[in-house]
Amino acid sequence: MTDRISKLLFWLSWPIIYIMVRGTNRTRVLILKDDSILLVSGWLNDGRWQLPGGGVKRRENFAKAALREMEEEVGIKTALSNLKYLGERQIKDNGLRYICHYFLLKELGSINPKAGHEIKQFKFEKISKINNNTHASEVIEGLKLI
Repeated sequence: MTDRISKLLFWLSWPIIYIMVRGTNRTRVLILKDDSILLVSGWLNDGRWQLPGGGVKRRENFAKAALREMEEEVGIKTALSNLKYLGERQIKDNGLRYICHYFLLKELGSINPKAGHEIKQFKFEKISKINNNTHASEVIEGLKLI
């Protein structure tokens, strides 16, 4: 039932999301553990799994935005030096176009994520199971960079 409500809220708020997100810079963090990647599902989404990350505030450095979003969404705090910039991709998804800046978390210690206020669930999923049907295109594009 919760997934249906999330999808309904996503599509009802679509006009606002479209205005706020189109043409913006966004960040995503690829957090790897063995042969798996950390994925999140927010309270407001279309039902597909995504990477932790989000918008960049005015005058905010992309790496600092990635750190902030990673802490807000999955509770992972780390030093800026542990992030490796992978590059950017233009994302076209659900009628939106935005530039996504990708980072790789290089820290190899124990990672203990927890769901933040925007996130209803998270999981580590084997990279070999990632597909276009159940994962946002930003996940697919990010994996191409590593």
